[in-house]
Amino acid sequence: MQNIQQEFLQGVQALTNGRYQEAIRHLEQSLKLNQSVASHAGDDHEEVCYFNLGQARKAINDYEGAISDFQNALSRNPRMESAYLRLAECYFELETYDAMEAAIDALKTCTRYFPQNQKVFMNLGIACIKIEKKDEAKAPFSNAKRLGNKDADRLIREWC
Repeated sequence: MQNIQQEFLQGVQALTNGRYQEAIRHLEQSLKLNQSVASHAGDDHEEVCYFNLGQARKAINDYEGAISDFQNALSRNPRMESAYLRLAECYFELETYDAMEAAIDALKTCTRYFPQNQKVFMNLGIACIKIEKKDEAKAPFSNAKRLGNKDADRLIREWC
């Protein structure tokens, strides 16, 4: 159990210090050790490990790897607000129609858990605009405006 935590902490420290490949190595080892012992550290350990792996992979532009990691984190804890945002950011980087659709799905799920997050609503509206679903963009922008976002009204006027 101590090796699991030691690998995890070394991974987090490497991530914090911008040593992303090293972070990936340590975090993957922590997951591997956790999965090999009879008494797992638990889903919360895995969710945080996967989230940090996603952060490291995103930092080195491995968006598909990061997407997989964020999805793994969310499968262990569907109420991980920051994982939805990072997941959507990775989809945005892929710049394909399918990726935008996936971002929209992730952001819609996030709004069900976190209906007061104006950033999620703004990103949802922007994703809709990117794939020319302008009629679907107005509702999330309106929600962002209702939550106090100052740019939402301008985006509604320009795009919806």
